[in-house]
Amino acid sequence: MTRLSRRTVLRSAGAAGTAAVVGGAGLVAAQSGAGNGTTTGNATGNATSGGATTERSFVRVVHASPNTPAVDVYVDGEPVLQAVEFGTVSQYLALTPGDYSITVSLAGEGIETAVVAARVTVGRARYYTIVAANLLRTLDLVVYEDDDELVPGQAKLRAINLSPDAGNITVRAMDGAFIFGRLQFTQTRQYVTFEPGTYDVEVTNANSTDRLAVARGIELGADTATTAFVLGYADEDRQPDVRVETTQDFPVTGATTPGSTANATTANATTNATGG
Repeated sequence: MTRLSRRTVLRSAGAAGTAAVVGGAGLVAAQSGAGNGTTTGNATGNATSGGATTERSFVRVVHASPNTPAVDVYVDGEPVLQAVEFGTVSQYLALTPGDYSITVSLAGEGIETAVVAARVTVGRARYYTIVAANLLRTLDLVVYEDDDELVPGQAKLRAINLSPDAGNITVRAMDGAFIFGRLQFTQTRQYVTFEPGTYDVEVTNANSTDRLAVARGIELGADTATTAFVLGYADEDRQPDVRVETTQDFPVTGATTPGSTANATTANATTNATGG
């Protein structure tokens, strides 16, 4: 078993992968027949300030596969999200600690036609983001742990490279307030902390410095943590183009539970930015 902090790649090619999201040190552990990701940072703290309790954790889902149609998401065979479009960040799903089967199928086609599935073990008092990443034929589920330890009066941000053809990218504030350098596909790093404010964010190719996208006017408030998801194709001849989606982490208002079905909606404000 390979232990990874921050992310674990789960491939499902005929059989579901197995993942354990472990409490305590905040590590994400995985075992999969098609290879594992690499360590990309350190998970921090116990998830208590944002609403998780010792008995509940919260999981959200992101559709980040640019050539995959809308999908339905199932937990232990029960539909929990329907018609999730590319670029959507769902609300958090409240789960008690334990093992769960996460299954993703094309919308309306039923769980029997799953395009990816994995077993996930949810630890106590944690927040997680599960991303359906890569292209349809090689779809992965990537598990990230969300850091809910806020810094009073400060903003926190992380970036995740989910563009399947962009290669290594750099994500930075155009005024130099923060930078995430050389992010490989599906890679993230620790959150950075800085003064709250409104920022213009640039995504560039880490090798050539060619601009891939600019997100202008991203509001990053005090006492918040935010994830910037870099989505879409870098190739100008393919659609959708690279863009940035920013979503506040670990709000639990409107969280659903297995057995209740909801249309996926973007949690809190989301900023779309495209262009080069």
